[in-house]
Amino acid sequence: MIIEGNVSVKAAVLGNKRSVERVIVDEKKHDKDTSWILHRCEEKNISVVHRTRSINPIHTEFDGDTIYAMSSCKVKADLNVIGTLAARCFSEAITASVKNSESMYGVLSYKDIH
Repeated sequence: MIIEGNVSVKAAVLGNKRSVERVIVDEKKHDKDTSWILHRCEEKNISVVHRTRSINPIHTEFDGDTIYAMSSCKVKADLNVIGTLAARCFSEAITASVKNSESMYGVLSYKDIH
């Protein structure tokens, strides 16, 4: 199960009904709630993974990204897992496009800098 949002993660970490194996945190987020969650994870020996996002903000009508997906309906899958995998693929596509871009109009590309 994937849980998103400070309140939901706090409830899952505090509760004893579900086992929490890993918490994924946006490495740019440094607020009071995130600090509290990280402290509780340390106390309970819950693995914490720090990740960055390719597009910020995400999942809002103002972020400018649109991902379309089609399905053959031949395989059953959890919508949350599909969404997480889609976000990962999208992030990797952005990284690949930056690394493979060409310099133009006097702006150096990633390949020219690295």
